[in-house]
Amino acid sequence: MTSTIDENDFSPVQEFFGSGSIEAILKHHDDLPATSWITICINICKALFNIHSCHVIHNDVKADNILVDLDGFDVRFIDFGMSTFRKGLEFTASSDYMTKYKFVAPEVRENCHSTPQSEIFSLGYLFCQIMTQARVVQLRPLWKTCSSTRALSRPRLPHIIATLEEL
Repeated sequence: MTSTIDENDFSPVQEFFGSGSIEAILKHHDDLPATSWITICINICKALFNIHSCHVIHNDVKADNILVDLDGFDVRFIDFGMSTFRKGLEFTASSDYMTKYKFVAPEVRENCHSTPQSEIFSLGYLFCQIMTQARVVQLRPLWKTCSSTRALSRPRLPHIIATLEEL
């Protein structure tokens, strides 16, 4: 990403990337084989691991915030508007309001700060979407463990990546 300067006005510019968001690909590419989806999931996890290794929490991991290039299955996270550095975000919305965000971890919906482990819950929700909409049943065990209501019971990204690579 770069920015251009015009008399103190800044405008972010981002490279053109890929075939669309995960959400769009799930809707319009129902012919994508399970092996391709598993490769996409591996790349999503590796990208999220890189984000976390920079001490950044994205705080909005969901299908429409991940772009995919179907020529090679590269991924890019977008919409870093809610991301935080070194410290999680505390969502202050009412619990009734937060219940409509099913991809948000239970502890975050109950006003705890977000953590990398709360993003694993969001990843589990994404795996569930891919599993059900693209019929990638191999993701079921990971969906279950990533979606644990207990943050400490959720697997870490290196374990998730290794599990996906074995599929």
